Amino acid sequence: MGGLGSGGQNRISIEQHRRRGTFRPKRHAQRIGDVLPLPVRGEIPQPPSHLGLAGRDEWTRLWRNISGLTERDYGLVTLVCEAADQCRIAYQDWASPKRRDPKLARVLVDLRKGYREDLALLGMSARDRAAMAPNTEVESPLESLKRKVVRLRQPS
Repeated sequence: MGGLGSGGQNRISIEQHRRRGTFRPKRHAQRIGDVLPLPVRGEIPQPPSHLGLAGRDEWTRLWRNISGLTERDYGLVTLVCEAADQCRIAYQDWASPKRRDPKLARVLVDLRKGYREDLALLGMSARDRAAMAPNTEVESPLESLKRKVVRLRQPS
């Protein structure tokens, strides 16, 4: 139990194993903690045509903020975006004054729960979701300055 080279905090490096003649590829080659570079994505892929406005916004937001997404994640990202569309439609139905049904509110809660679970499949925690920028458009400093000037010129 324990001892020098047991794999805990006193782990022996691969070079030391090779010098001692105790190196075994199955055991020492792919150790936990080795850093693997993530693939670099050039641009955001086109969203599927069946997505609504909320789904397309979510598509852009996910591909922009999660750097480890690849083409293999395309189906899962599509599923998350479809869930975002369903949540938006259910909320709009529930928010209309004619349809304030408690059953519809329960459906909305379940849809949002499923949406969060789908995001968790992408590896996102609650903290990650909160850190994602809600605004997908990056505003230039000139545009923000224009808005401030217009606000200052308006009579109060």
